[in-house]
Amino acid sequence: MLTTVLFDMGGTLEDIWYNEDTQRATCRRLLEVLRANGLEPGCPDDVFWKRITDGVKAYKQWSEGNMLEKKPEEIWPDWYLRDFAFDREKLLPITEELANLWEVTFYHRELRDGAAEMLQALKSRGYHLGVISNNASLYNVFRVLEDYGIRGFMEDVTVSSVTGYRKPHPEIFRIALRQMQAKPEMCVYVGDTVSRDIIGPKQVGFAKAVQIRSFLSEQKDVHVAADAAQPDKVIGTLMDLVTWLDQINYHEFLELTTAQSLADYVVGKTIPEVKGISISEEGKPTGADLTASVTMSIGGYISAIEQAAANASHLGASKGDRLVLTTTTNAAKSTDATSDADGLAQAYATVGALTLSGDTITSMVIDAVQANVNFNAAGTITTDLSAAQPSKNELGADYGMGKVSSIGKEWDEQAAAFASYVTGKTVAEATGIAVTEEGNAGDADLAASVTIGVGDFLTLVEKAGA
Repeated sequence: MLTTVLFDMGGTLEDIWYNEDTQRATCRRLLEVLRANGLEPGCPDDVFWKRITDGVKAYKQWSEGNMLEKKPEEIWPDWYLRDFAFDREKLLPITEELANLWEVTFYHRELRDGAAEMLQALKSRGYHLGVISNNASLYNVFRVLEDYGIRGFMEDVTVSSVTGYRKPHPEIFRIALRQMQAKPEMCVYVGDTVSRDIIGPKQVGFAKAVQIRSFLSEQKDVHVAADAAQPDKVIGTLMDLVTWLDQINYHEFLELTTAQSLADYVVGKTIPEVKGISISEEGKPTGADLTASVTMSIGGYISAIEQAAANASHLGASKGDRLVLTTTTNAAKSTDATSDADGLAQAYATVGALTLSGDTITSMVIDAVQANVNFNAAGTITTDLSAAQPSKNELGADYGMGKVSSIGKEWDEQAAAFASYVTGKTVAEATGIAVTEEGNAGDADLAASVTIGVGDFLTLVEKAGA
């Protein structure tokens, strides 16, 4: 499920542009600040501006070529003002002032229409929000967010001048993820350029990258290769983002809330009591105490609980063990519809039933459902929604992994092998299993029987111990 949305600043949350008037204003203001601090350029204004813009171009070529960012106390003496014999001791204390001045005068900035309303809508839906911005000032982004009245929406603000990395360098995105305590597969990035805001997050595994074009888009993307990563969605307004995310997360949200509400309801009940829950012919609960929080069909969940209990006993669980049901979902492989091809809404859910004696896993059963719904460019669903969606365990050999697996084992066999491997281990021991960068088992004993990614399996165990 998508839980986190990170934004670019200039060109995305704010409209931004420049022209000859903004450049003249920048030249005038810079001269005022320099002279007020006893720093006289000693040349005509047009010569001053030519020299400083030459320095800016040289720095931009270096920083964008290396995807690195220096701090203002390095940028201004060593690059922007390198052609002037200024007293460095006088210049250094005002470099941040100069950096901020450049950002607010060279560019005309204003909050993009609908930005505050969009942020409020996303916040009300429970999304975690933040900013990742290329900016050569240490504090400008923070000040501007405060001025716009939207700083309070942001859980984190990551700026290139602070981190030392410029978008699209992967590290600035990784830093933001660490600070947000977010997983990339649950994140969306929104920006105005392909070169920085689409290619960058795609490199580190963001689930979605969205573009909203600006004055800067075309000039910043002039050198983007034809085969470069493309946005998952191009939006015309910021509120379009809310609508799009609602569509992506809707079905996944319903499944999650249903599963959690039912899980809360059955805690403390025996299997006969769970089997005795009253449901309609459609599988929906009929009791008033459950219908208040669950309106979807739960017949399958009840059967799963019954089966989980039977399996747990068979696999070694004992009376007194704690039963935990966990799930992890994503829609990362969903795609938009085009004029040439249907779109895909894919809800991939991995579920686990674990029994625990203290912190020790006494049994585990894993299953997954890969539900695919196709739709055309007009928004019409083209998939038969009445067709059954069997789980991978139900499919067994029909899933077809055994034919292509390097160890000749089906998905259900490998999931069972993982469950067997963690049984008898504590939650901490299980979640501490070595994993490769590709998400596969790093332990030789486990890798001999499990070659599929184990990241979701470990998440199930982690949630069970939480």
